[in-house]
Amino acid sequence: MTDVSKTDAPKTGEPIIKIENVSKIFGGTVKAVDNVNLEVNRGEFFALLGPSGCGKTTFLRVIADLEQATGGTATANGMAAADARSARAYGYVFQAAGLYPWRTIAGNVRLPLEIMGYTKAQMEERVARTLDLVNLTGFERKFPWQLSGGMQQRLAIAQALIKKPKILLLDEPFCALDALTRAQLQDSVMDIHARLGNTVIMITHDVDEAVLLSDRIVMMSNGPAAGIGEIHDLTLSRPRRRLELGENLDYIAARSMARTLWFVFTIIAAISDSKGGSSTNERRPRCNPWHVKALRRRHHFYCGRPRSRKRQQHQRASALLRFVQRRSITPTSSLACGHPRS
Repeated sequence: MTDVSKTDAPKTGEPIIKIENVSKIFGGTVKAVDNVNLEVNRGEFFALLGPSGCGKTTFLRVIADLEQATGGTATANGMAAADARSARAYGYVFQAAGLYPWRTIAGNVRLPLEIMGYTKAQMEERVARTLDLVNLTGFERKFPWQLSGGMQQRLAIAQALIKKPKILLLDEPFCALDALTRAQLQDSVMDIHARLGNTVIMITHDVDEAVLLSDRIVMMSNGPAAGIGEIHDLTLSRPRRRLELGENLDYIAARSMARTLWFVFTIIAAISDSKGGSSTNERRPRCNPWHVKALRRRHHFYCGRPRSRKRQQHQRASALLRFVQRRSITPTSSLACGHPRS
């Protein structure tokens, strides 16, 4: 762990999330994460970095109790993960915004409050405040399909914030956005974190994004059976202005260190893959040609075999004649042959 600045310490307090010896196994054989121990402090912005397939999303879902850990314990705000989810301590933002296209913007944000039994006045007041927080004021009567991708992601963040969660979990929320929209949403997330002071855990593949937003970066090792590889502390002062950070020597040093660590872990992951996969020397199953033939036979059974050219021509001519008969048009030789009438 490396300190890169001595300006201001990050927001820290007592641990709000405790992960002790957590493991997750799928199907009894595939170990996604193995023996993970971690503590996240209250009010901290936490970033998870790691190669694809190393179990970042699985680990985040275990924290939110969307997946049950095979071993170990996960607690949030002094409660078990399941109790914390029942108490609505989490706000979860997925990679793709899960919006209801038949509900308006206000209706999508208001839905959790309707389920929780809030009064109409309470819902209107909280929806207005939350939409203002994500800069969507004035779009209450619009529908999701009328918004851009960045605005839809803002709406997804508003859905997560409407319950006033103490913990905000972000699963690569900006991965499908263009660079300009991504930068705007990064600034919005920093502003929301500064105003609300909640704990944020975010998965990202962008090293610069992690350095800009977070107080600590966790590098996860290559999966399967992934774990915590390195924890990189950032003590950059807040608020962080994007243009000012370009000349900040502490930020440049932090970004260089994070990039170096990311490069090392990427090389390790590539070497591990070239040697046959995981650290347990489990090789990836190869494609069996008999399986391919079986799938092809099944496809032909349900979808029909590829049609010959003569059969296709015959079916087109028959369909054209049926169309002519339904329209009560006198068929001519040119129509019957598939040529337009002169």
